[in-house]
Amino acid sequence: MARREEVRRALEALLAPGPDPGAGVAGAAPAGAPEEWLADTGVQGFGIGRRVRKGRRERTVVLKVYVARKSPPGECARPVPRRVRVPGRRSPVPVDVEEVGEIRLQSARDRARPVTPGSGISSPGGRAGTLGLLVRERGGGKEERLLGSLHVFAAGGAGTGDLLLQPAAEDGGGPGDRVGALLRTVPLAPGAAITSEAAVASLDGGVAAVPDIRHLGAPKGLNPLVTSGMTVRKSGRTTELTVGQVRDPDFRMILDLPVPGGGTVRVQMVAQVLCTRFTDAGDSGAAVLDDAGKVVGLVVAGSDSSSVFSRIHPALDALDLRLA
Repeated sequence: MARREEVRRALEALLAPGPDPGAGVAGAAPAGAPEEWLADTGVQGFGIGRRVRKGRRERTVVLKVYVARKSPPGECARPVPRRVRVPGRRSPVPVDVEEVGEIRLQSARDRARPVTPGSGISSPGGRAGTLGLLVRERGGGKEERLLGSLHVFAAGGAGTGDLLLQPAAEDGGGPGDRVGALLRTVPLAPGAAITSEAAVASLDGGVAAVPDIRHLGAPKGLNPLVTSGMTVRKSGRTTELTVGQVRDPDFRMILDLPVPGGGTVRVQMVAQVLCTRFTDAGDSGAAVLDDAGKVVGLVVAGSDSSSVFSRIHPALDALDLRLA
């Protein structure tokens, strides 16, 4: 049985720098030079681990070859060998092939399917924001809804029934990227004092979504208690995963918010939470979590030195929603 250190040496020899990857490994590919299968675009990466057979992880330590899609050897033009021989070692090192999908650079601005909180979203004519949470109606409905920011979902004159795009329009989203439609927002009135500027949208039929927030996983529940000095985190479309600290949990501010269908209204936002800066433009709507992974709010706004979020409970109460 190969030891982990022996497999590591095999891996280093396999990927030794040089004009031809694999030049340091003898007899790695039965049908030709090692680089024939190493150069296959289906090979995504390499590692060291235990063999997986029929879904079970065995004790054997092997050289792992990760591929975009696993196929029977007879269907592969350049099949991965079952073992590789390393200079200085008498017996070959076993190889295990595991499917991991196509690995590529990812961004919260990319198209995400299933639809994932923490990714960019917008109306067709509005600026980009962030999808906050996957929610459901409190009345017992099973349909999943999309929770985010009013000034994102209703931007650009969008009204009830108007579509939402993921990725956002400014990130290349178009009609083919529709994921839902605006259902309702928190009530707005000139001069009113409000605690949230959230909005909820339907999820189109046939569009899959998951509750797991990018980089943070599924929320562990809700936390109504926000205190000065508390550490919070979010995953947003622009700055992705960042951490901030609560400076003032009783912050108030005046904002001009879009009215669904067109126009704006000036409101006073009360009981907001002022934090050290951990957001930027495009992060509005992102869910804010505490150290325990519980949701405490949704990102609203920010400056060059600060960020502001609204508490989650007023948003859910105003829209009669619950976590999915």
